[in-house]
Amino acid sequence: MWYTLINTRAVPLPVSGDVHQGRVFFSTSAPWQYARSPIPSDVGSLGAVFLCLLRKAEMIPFDRIAILVDGGFFLKRLPKVLGTTYDGSVDSTTKQLNRICRSHVEHLTGRPGLQSERSLWRRYVHRILYYDAMPYDGKSQHPFSGKAIDFSTSDVAIFRREFFDSLRRQPKVALRLGTVVRDGDWRLSSKNSHRVLRTRALVSKLTVPNGADALQISGDELRALQEIVDLWNSISLTEPSIAVRQKGVDMRLGLDIASIAYKRLATTIVLVTGDSDFVPAAKLARREGLEIILDPLWQQIGPELFEHIDGLRSGLPRPNREELPEQKAASDDVVSQSPEP
Repeated sequence: MWYTLINTRAVPLPVSGDVHQGRVFFSTSAPWQYARSPIPSDVGSLGAVFLCLLRKAEMIPFDRIAILVDGGFFLKRLPKVLGTTYDGSVDSTTKQLNRICRSHVEHLTGRPGLQSERSLWRRYVHRILYYDAMPYDGKSQHPFSGKAIDFSTSDVAIFRREFFDSLRRQPKVALRLGTVVRDGDWRLSSKNSHRVLRTRALVSKLTVPNGADALQISGDELRALQEIVDLWNSISLTEPSIAVRQKGVDMRLGLDIASIAYKRLATTIVLVTGDSDFVPAAKLARREGLEIILDPLWQQIGPELFEHIDGLRSGLPRPNREELPEQKAASDDVVSQSPEP
């Protein structure tokens, strides 16, 4: 494959300022390219061109970076990483996503000044692919209040739709949206589910005599009954949630990694995620010569993942407080959506 070395227009090549870490950058109509071998900065523009021509066999396309973001993971981790500095708005969320991407581009290219050059960092980006699913828009009846619930009008659904519209306006950002289907009935959190199940032992202490006009209970039975009452009083009306499942998100991510690798659309893939679902696709990409950088947003990952990546780096500053390792859910595709009661 042949690559354009210089622009055919009669424009002088500004070598000064474009030589960085032994690489000479050119203004070219094709994606920027560089010479693999160091070229002295004092040879002048014309001399640099001749040296590049002599080293034509060493010319390779400039590093193109593809950034793939697991949207559900990103939205979950952002408040934990930023803390009180994150206001949860659409504008702030979009800004933080751009911040993460720009940080990785500046680090990989070794050009930290890109931050002050507006959107120059995007020239190094093949695509920023954001993977998520449209929010659940079904209807149901709340198990506590009996109120009819329209999930399409919930705060979560409104935020997701507005955030997706904001991403569509960002240069080089593409949405990869799967679908959401209901995956079960109403349920409590894992903690409260266990607490409710343990009340079975308390209920077994309560006995109702046959034919008795009034319930007579002992002191132990009264205490057991009070524990049950206290338990249910501690459960908020907003506690129940409906289990929904994302479909097609992981498949889209895997197909995009394979497409980028086979078509040589990028030389580096940055994955913003925290689970191991990407491993099969990442192994394929690495076999094709691509570099895989994992950004878990400061979440601890299992040691087994290190053999499938080429680097580990987070695009946001380290949180002020140390966080405990988080347990991975049984299935990252199963999420809960809680409405207002």
